[in-house]
Amino acid sequence: TQRFAVGQAVVEGPRVEGPNSRILLSFEPGVTVTAKVGISYVSVEKARASLEREIAARSFEEVRDQARITWNDQLSRVRVHGGTEEHRSLFYTSLYRLYCMPSDLGVDDEHDAWKSGVRQFTDFYCLWDSVRNANSLLALIDPDLERDFCNALLDIAEHTGWLPDAWIAGNSARIQGGTSAAILIAEAYEKGIEGIDYSKALELIRKDAESLSPAPFLYGRHTEEYARLGYLPATINSCVSKTIEYCYQDWCVARLAEALGEKETAERYLQQSRGFWKLWHEEKRAFCPRNEDGSWVEPFEPEKQDRDYYRLGNIYHYEGTAWEWDLSALHDMEGLIERHGGPESFEKHLDRFFDGHLAMWKEIVLHTPYLYHYVGRPDKSSLMARTILFERYNTTPLGLPDNEDMGSHSSYVICTSMGLYPVYGQDLYFLTAPVFEEIEIDLKGGATLTIKAPGASDKNHYIASERLNGQPLDSTWVRHKDIAGGAVIELTVSDKPSGWGPLRRPAGAR
Repeated sequence: TQRFAVGQAVVEGPRVEGPNSRILLSFEPGVTVTAKVGISYVSVEKARASLEREIAARSFEEVRDQARITWNDQLSRVRVHGGTEEHRSLFYTSLYRLYCMPSDLGVDDEHDAWKSGVRQFTDFYCLWDSVRNANSLLALIDPDLERDFCNALLDIAEHTGWLPDAWIAGNSARIQGGTSAAILIAEAYEKGIEGIDYSKALELIRKDAESLSPAPFLYGRHTEEYARLGYLPATINSCVSKTIEYCYQDWCVARLAEALGEKETAERYLQQSRGFWKLWHEEKRAFCPRNEDGSWVEPFEPEKQDRDYYRLGNIYHYEGTAWEWDLSALHDMEGLIERHGGPESFEKHLDRFFDGHLAMWKEIVLHTPYLYHYVGRPDKSSLMARTILFERYNTTPLGLPDNEDMGSHSSYVICTSMGLYPVYGQDLYFLTAPVFEEIEIDLKGGATLTIKAPGASDKNHYIASERLNGQPLDSTWVRHKDIAGGAVIELTVSDKPSGWGPLRRPAGAR
């Protein structure tokens, strides 16, 4: 029986269900109609229970006002002062979108495949994108949510046998670059996020990486080829980009295993993580496709896209060029810089990249403006990151340059605006000139991270000096442990490069 409130009356009628169900109601002119709708992934009964629990006894105005309070409470955990009205709007709508995916299914509520006492989510769409910055940002500003993401993914692996790269409506979706959850979980350990069984996590990650997958386009890896060759051959779609992804994931796994005392596992995965250099073409100075016999695929031009829509993506590099994917070798930036001829040559390579070789502003390149830090030019990082921010993002309906992809583009806006950009899979945050004069972030345990930059504006692109908790810094970055318990970062900003930065460069995580 369905119940309808019409004016002051409640109309009850027979329950109707099926593909052609419909209802026809007529109303007198001037009547206000209020519809209360329950939604469930599981059943009509659960939808009704949610409706009764959440909104049945509340008016439209009460529901609206509570939603406003809930979002204000969430968004006000990060407070910005200064900047333009346009950029404040952009910042907070970005922070809002960061929290829109994945969808929270609760604990044993809106997930009916199994009951395990673990908070579940849907629409992890997808980790391959979000792990590049959004998850790192959440690890700082909302570590409990990041913990629950990790535990949900591990619970899925326990029950399905595989860690998903994308998880939608209770199923793994098409994998794009391997098992990105390995990066997320290893980073969570390095950042000290508690409440995760990391030993069990390592076991599940290894199972995912080492088992023969019946469908490596949905979960797991192309294990046989990767183990035999150390790289993926040209017969496998997106072979070069997947090799780079596998190797970075292996490097993250090696660090997790070493921290947990699994030295043999750590050494094996560390050796595997170097396999991507087998695809380095010395003459072309790029990671290029090879055949199974080791011969190079020819012709091949690193600066051009090799897209083939009939093969569901790119033939060798997923959604990008070799030039773009080369800059994702974050576990051996020193090796990459050396192969480009040293810091000055790599700096010129980055200059050329941004001056005509950046094909698309996709998630795989969101970190690339910050790579100037590795050659002692954080001023160029700051200028390029902010230039892209101001040119590609705005508050109009066309204000996102690409799909949001689970908070990735929003996180670029948020982190660049704050002048605190994370290196995914690691505990590093690059410092650049923020857009706002002051940012306050409420951290776990009641602590506050404050970033002060008097005079910050859309013109003052550069940092002239910096202090952390009142003490001068001799680096152009901070580590998670330096700020996660609360800290004050003080920056002097300028409209001209000041020479700040070359004192010490990041080690490049070799």
